[in-house]
Amino acid sequence: MLFVIRQMLVFLRPCRGVAVVFLFVFAIENIVISLAPLSFQFMIDYAIIPQDRGAFSLILIILSTAGIVGVCAGLASDRLLARISAVVQRNLRERLFTGMQRLDLERYGANRTGEHVARFTVDLPAIESAMAMLMTIGLQSLIVVAFSTAVLFTLQWSMALVILAGACLIYVGPILLGKRAATAFTAYRNDVDRMAGDVQENARGQLVIQGFSLQNEAIRRFTLGLQQLFRSHYRKNVMGASLDRLPMISLLLVNFTMIGFGSYLALTERITLGAMVAFFTIYTSMGNAVYNLTAVAPSFTGAKVSLDRILELLNQPPAKESGQLKIPQLSHCPEIAADKLIFGYPGQEPLLQEVSFKIEAGSSVAFVGPSGSGKSTLLHLIMGLRQPNGGRITIDGDDLSSLNAEAYRKCIGVVFQESFLFRGSVLDNIRIAKPEATLQDVMEAAEQADIHEFIASLPNGYDTLVSEDGGNLSGGQKQRIAIARALVRKPSLLLLDEVTSALDPISEAAVNATIQKLSGSRTVVIVTHRLEAITGVDQIFVMNEGRLMENGRHTELMNKDGLYKFMREQQNAVK
Repeated sequence: MLFVIRQMLVFLRPCRGVAVVFLFVFAIENIVISLAPLSFQFMIDYAIIPQDRGAFSLILIILSTAGIVGVCAGLASDRLLARISAVVQRNLRERLFTGMQRLDLERYGANRTGEHVARFTVDLPAIESAMAMLMTIGLQSLIVVAFSTAVLFTLQWSMALVILAGACLIYVGPILLGKRAATAFTAYRNDVDRMAGDVQENARGQLVIQGFSLQNEAIRRFTLGLQQLFRSHYRKNVMGASLDRLPMISLLLVNFTMIGFGSYLALTERITLGAMVAFFTIYTSMGNAVYNLTAVAPSFTGAKVSLDRILELLNQPPAKESGQLKIPQLSHCPEIAADKLIFGYPGQEPLLQEVSFKIEAGSSVAFVGPSGSGKSTLLHLIMGLRQPNGGRITIDGDDLSSLNAEAYRKCIGVVFQESFLFRGSVLDNIRIAKPEATLQDVMEAAEQADIHEFIASLPNGYDTLVSEDGGNLSGGQKQRIAIARALVRKPSLLLLDEVTSALDPISEAAVNATIQKLSGSRTVVIVTHRLEAITGVDQIFVMNEGRLMENGRHTELMNKDGLYKFMREQQNAVK
């Protein structure tokens, strides 16, 4: 619980001024609530028993004034707490989203997409709920307990000691169950994440599911996952109920003890009737406050699980401090060289093994090879999206690892095999790569990608809205929009990963013609399995099982009895 409270205080720093005002007015409200039961003693002992109407009127005036002050303070605290909660959630959402953008591909891909989404939809609300309970029920209960304890000691010290002993007993259960509850909450949260990931995966894969009539299989697999979620949900609910039930039992024992002990003291005239009524009223209020503090425990347990998951992301160290890296000044046609590159994922065999090559400035080159040979991985290394385990890549003589990655990638254009489009207009999707681009710049890039005529034929032209992930466009149309997005930057270095895989032969020929025109005006790197499309490039690098097997121009490689010639003959044979 202390860990959660410390983190809450950290989150409150940006709005500490408002928080201080909130604490002040909230304290006023609860001091009024805590001291209100004393009015019973004054009313009975000084007004009702002696039949003093003047004292009766004075007590009513004081009570009314205190009540108005308490209500006004409560209304003010509600508004202040609403603002504090909104500010904290806004800041956390911004920090979480920013942290996600700073993750490299390895750390980002370590979790399923559903887990990242769950941090926003499950963990942040859990923290908001715990913070609200801390700053309402928690603070209120602490204030009431503190003032009530002081008043009870002034009324009857022996009864106050019994109450304090009982309060300690109430907290025994939550302390003993704390670790088991945290384990149950963590297991439940992980299973919820898995379920969210399964639902998201199912939604994205509906074309395959319905195309292969896999609905029943999808239901079966989801039902199996729900069984695990049911078990963890049940255990979480049992632990939550136990955290509630044990303090309630302890509170009942204290109540019975106090009724008997207090009545005995009144019977033996050790306290007055008014003091006994005030004592029991204050004790009831204090007992509820103590119980409420224990009721906060389950929300704090869930909040700790959520905090651990959020801090795991927020505390991820950046790959490198950008301010310490060199801002690249790429030439119009940069030269790229690799020296004994080695790359592999943790716990797996290396995908690339001592790969060395040189791409001349302004040349067009292609990396080809069987699936899994490391072509796309090599492209990711050239982009700086992944870091080699050994060797290095240089851009115009500068080690890529010494360059500011963000500034470097702003100088290049890239088209991936899977063309992802964002919600928004076609214009937005092209211009997102260069926000300052004019409409004319966008149209020129679209013409180069052979997509301008199609866009112009749409009812709203470039303002036509793209549905989620480009669902209202064909694969080829999405691919060409992605190509235009890369070209609008007029990049010095153009990287193309299987860009013609979704195009029809006519469009493919048009895009290949565009790529040939770009060659010489910039450095172009192509990854493809369609060998017919790269016969005109300056250099072809043939990859196999993570190694560079051969390189040369098309005619040179065809004169060799190597892998390239074999692959070309195989492709020709299946036409």
